[in-house]
Amino acid sequence: MLFPQRMLRLVWFVPEDRLVPSLEFLADSGAFHLSRRCLLGSSRDISAWQQAFDDRQQRTRERTRLQLLDRLPEQTLLHYGLGESTDASVLQAGVLTGEDGMFLWAGSDTPPDAVVAHLYDKIGAPLPDLPLDLDDSQWRLLFDTAASIGYIESWAVIDGWVPDSEVASLRGALKDEPACFVPAETSGLGMERVPVKFSRPAFLDGFGTLMGAFGVTGYRELDPSPFLAIGFIMIFGMMFADLGQGAVMFLAGLWLRGWSLHTDRDAWHRFSQVLIPIGLSAALFGILFGSCFSRDDLIGALWFRPMQQMLFYIGISLLIGMITISFGLILGLFNAWRMGRWRQVLWHHFGPLGLIFYLGLGGVGGGLVIAHEDLVMAGGVCCAISMAMVSVHQMYIMRGSRLFMRIFITMLELYDFILRFVIQTASFVRVVAFTVAHLALSEMLMMLTDSLGGHPWAAWSVFIVGNGLIIVVEGALVAIQVLRLHFFEFFTKFVTGEGQLFRPLTRGRERPI
Repeated sequence: MLFPQRMLRLVWFVPEDRLVPSLEFLADSGAFHLSRRCLLGSSRDISAWQQAFDDRQQRTRERTRLQLLDRLPEQTLLHYGLGESTDASVLQAGVLTGEDGMFLWAGSDTPPDAVVAHLYDKIGAPLPDLPLDLDDSQWRLLFDTAASIGYIESWAVIDGWVPDSEVASLRGALKDEPACFVPAETSGLGMERVPVKFSRPAFLDGFGTLMGAFGVTGYRELDPSPFLAIGFIMIFGMMFADLGQGAVMFLAGLWLRGWSLHTDRDAWHRFSQVLIPIGLSAALFGILFGSCFSRDDLIGALWFRPMQQMLFYIGISLLIGMITISFGLILGLFNAWRMGRWRQVLWHHFGPLGLIFYLGLGGVGGGLVIAHEDLVMAGGVCCAISMAMVSVHQMYIMRGSRLFMRIFITMLELYDFILRFVIQTASFVRVVAFTVAHLALSEMLMMLTDSLGGHPWAAWSVFIVGNGLIIVVEGALVAIQVLRLHFFEFFTKFVTGEGQLFRPLTRGRERPI
């Protein structure tokens, strides 16, 4: 679940006259991803064939239109009657459309000579010849894959990728063919060329869709969707803590899930998979914080009330931020090891030096909070070592420059190195800010509702509409902020976003999985 499916490279040599049937076989299998461009052999320019095919299609459409509109049927299109008359006399008329416009005439059921001279002669020219006897769908498949097919003498080379779970069936079908399956790691191609196909549980599909807004995970990288699901559910619940409103979101998600399954609306089904757990999380934190339908006097706080213990809540949000960023840095080192990019991240801000510095910074902060001098000292040493190494590395990079410039740039680099971690940690204070904003908005709604106590219907109307607006409007704003925290403070540490999705070859056009 944490890694994309293992991929094997399929290279299949087929005679040119069997290229289209072979592509159709792979398209029908739904398990083959064709490389984006020709990697083996030489490419072939078939743009002249495509132009001839397009011309033939256009001529055929025009001829069909002319055959349909050449003569009017016995029961004419236009029939005028006056008064009680049952006279069957009619006005003969006709219409032709073409690339040059529309031609309309009256008084005859055949086009005038001018129209015939303009259109018939032009369309009556012989249809362009095509070199192969293929139907329209086969021609389109050939044109769609032209840039990816290589040619070696009289052989065409089909080159692409197959998931490990589908290899057995394809290998059996191609056992008598000149085809080979090679693991991606030994294929001779960079990992950035290998497509990614996830094997996620169904309940993660919605969060996988959200992850797509950031980018596609590399082939050897961890799938961030499970981590997004955990962080998104928890932080959304903290920022939108309300038992009643969370319960409404949960019930709405259940209804939406049933409706989407019944009507086969995949996008809404994925949305319901996000709405259900975040609704439960909001309801749970509503119990912990003592809020229900914007009121704080209906239930007691099982944990604490954020408005009354603001400093404690800020400390919790900063701790969540430090844990999230540290975990992201660790995952980044793991992905770098898996992708073979150790040299690229060794001196990077989010590499080993960044992790040492950030853990040291956390040690200093934690030691000051709990008054533990040894922890403060150890953290300070880690920070000093990492900062010194960043400085030495920057001085080495600029060894050909003047000393003043080297010192100046090194100080700027060190400033950026430190400030980046401090700002990203402080960014998690927005958890507190949006929680307070939610509680303040709820308080305003209750004040307005209580002021209408003498008008029960008005008070209930304001109460229901107000809670509905909070759920929709503020819920959307909180979701955006939670995504922002994950995208910029978490995923930037370990997701390159440079992968490509596995897109099975299909007749007509590709469709993503």
